[in-house]
Amino acid sequence: MTERLNLEGLRYAQAVAETKSFSAAARAYGVTQPALSNGIAKLEERLGGKLFDRSPRGPPPPSECGCCR
Repeated sequence: MTERLNLEGLRYAQAVAETKSFSAAARAYGVTQPALSNGIAKLEERLGGKLFDRSPRGPPPPSECGCCR
């Protein structure tokens, strides 16, 4: 059975790309940062690669992380 992409994870990833912050994206969606991070991690697992580099400085823009090349 083919698994579908989770729209919630896609929305979370878009919010992180726009805000450049996992915490700000979580606040925008009214979820905790760990819940948002887990949603994105599940999406990354499904896609087979990392969308964002998790670092104390925040995620780089998507063009720098390699997910949009």
